[in-house]
Amino acid sequence: LSKAIAAHRSLSDLFHDLATRLHGLFDFHYLGLLLYDPARDVMRLHLLETSEPLMARAPSEIPLHGSITGWVWQNQQPSITADVEAQEDRFPIVKVLRDYPVKAMCILPLSTAHERLGVLTIASDKAAAYAQLDLEFAQLVAAQAAGSDAVSRLSQLNEFLHRGADPRNIPDILGNPLLQS
Repeated sequence: LSKAIAAHRSLSDLFHDLATRLHGLFDFHYLGLLLYDPARDVMRLHLLETSEPLMARAPSEIPLHGSITGWVWQNQQPSITADVEAQEDRFPIVKVLRDYPVKAMCILPLSTAHERLGVLTIASDKAAAYAQLDLEFAQLVAAQAAGSDAVSRLSQLNEFLHRGADPRNIPDILGNPLLQS
């Protein structure tokens, strides 16, 4: 994983390669990287890899409160959900997923030593797909991704745009080739 992170110059290429490598380890049809947007108090989808065309139309913003994604980001604890529908009472936002082929999810916090960045969401159309998942390994994958310069730069750009700072300074952040697709 470290070699893959170092080998890619664009964030989208890195994420695509990560998805390809993870398919050998996890059964999924959706891999999403969501970052917290403080201005809107939502988790915003920034990168998506999916083999299911319908998933490409899934919401790009997920409310922080009432969602599993928000809970993982707030508590910095991973969540493995064997049956998404069974979580509707605890996390009402899950009802939105009824229209999509999502039965099981693994959501991992992405953070550095200094900040909570977002979450890595892995979803499957098979119930209990992650029941035997090695959670320690999955957390290591998330930690490697969160530690990449690309994710850090994406987080900086997200924060910068939502603070309402001068957009003419964006090239300074985008000067890093990892954010240029």
